[in-house]
Amino acid sequence: MERDPISRILPSHPFANAAKGWGTRYDGCGSMAMTNARIVLTTVGTPEDAEKLAQQLVERRLAACVNIVGPMRSVYRWRGEVHNDPEFLLLIKTTAEGAALLRSELKSLHPYELPECVELAIGEGSEEYLAWIAGEVSGGEPNA
Repeated sequence: MERDPISRILPSHPFANAAKGWGTRYDGCGSMAMTNARIVLTTVGTPEDAEKLAQQLVERRLAACVNIVGPMRSVYRWRGEVHNDPEFLLLIKTTAEGAALLRSELKSLHPYELPECVELAIGEGSEEYLAWIAGEVSGGEPNA
């Protein structure tokens, strides 16, 4: 049986068969692992909307933390016209389960008719921070 090029060069390396496990990461201890943490991106048009949405998401435990970045400019096409508007980017830290609930809730909480909702998987990070995200989103005891 033909082995892949990495397996021929480094037959005992942990990445040798990584192609069979897309979406996983090397944990540095010879095994593969995956995190449950996610970052969801959305934008709003005003700092007031950004703060209100961030507050609601954290209070409802849909997010452990929301960073508000901006102002920035967004250039996009909407209903046949090109727009160039100031916006604020929200970086929403949550879990896979929290992201699913967030997608549903965002439709009613967000001021836009069609809110951006892009989910990014977090491949790796500090174990303590990722555990904190999971605890805050799952309804664990709030940290002081």
